[in-house]
Amino acid sequence: MKHFLYLLPFLFFFISCEKDESIPITQKNIVSIKYMNNVYGYQSTLSYNEKNQLNSYVTDFDNEDDGFTELSDYIYLENGQLNSYNRSRNSRYINNNSTIEYIYKENRVDIVTTDIENSTSYINTVILDNNILTESWSYLEDNSTISSKDVYTWDNGNPINIKSYTKINDEFVLGSEIEINYDNGINPYSFLKNSFSVRLSGESFNSVNNAVKISEKFYDSVYGNNSTQTYTISYAYDEDNYPTHYTYVMTQESDNPNTTPIIGGKKEFTYQ
Repeated sequence: MKHFLYLLPFLFFFISCEKDESIPITQKNIVSIKYMNNVYGYQSTLSYNEKNQLNSYVTDFDNEDDGFTELSDYIYLENGQLNSYNRSRNSRYINNNSTIEYIYKENRVDIVTTDIENSTSYINTVILDNNILTESWSYLEDNSTISSKDVYTWDNGNPINIKSYTKINDEFVLGSEIEINYDNGINPYSFLKNSFSVRLSGESFNSVNNAVKISEKFYDSVYGNNSTQTYTISYAYDEDNYPTHYTYVMTQESDNPNTTPIIGGKKEFTYQ
């Protein structure tokens, strides 16, 4: 169960990139996303500026333990790259205001998250090859020593393999590995153009198409037990080949006897 909660899509990172040539000619912008599973639910509302860039992303979460609202407002550079956004999260248990800033360097982008109240910052880095994400790094508190990294393999504009490594005793140890299969439907997030975030429930802001099967293996060397999570996803599409909604089932096999074997959920999209 702990692995599944880690995978749930809460936060999004946006940075500028050039998309694959197969970006759809018919562009639709999402204005509402509604999600629900048997653990929690949320509804997001999106708005856009005069340049058709994402302007705000407001998410209201609700579950039987807690509910909170997350607000994000986006600021862009003149060349269209994302400069920063301010994120506010408020609930009974979470009260946090942060600024996320993007620092563009040759073949990499440093993402600096600053906690406004505590004046503390941490960095994540993405490594690019021809504007395609190849690696993402997380650091220790010193913001210079890499503690973990993800390595991506792509095919026809879609990430098909993601290997996640954790540094143990100065060596990177493979902790998990994801294999993803896709259909030919249009990724509803592809219009954002500003993302290298691959959400581990199978959705990807940066993929061209939609994942229909995702298998992730977790290894004992990092997680303390061996387990496999498999997502099977079914979509309904509109006349432009954009998904209107989908349902998924996630099954788990694990050495841990407390693992929840089956979890399911659904998501609905509304476009402008």
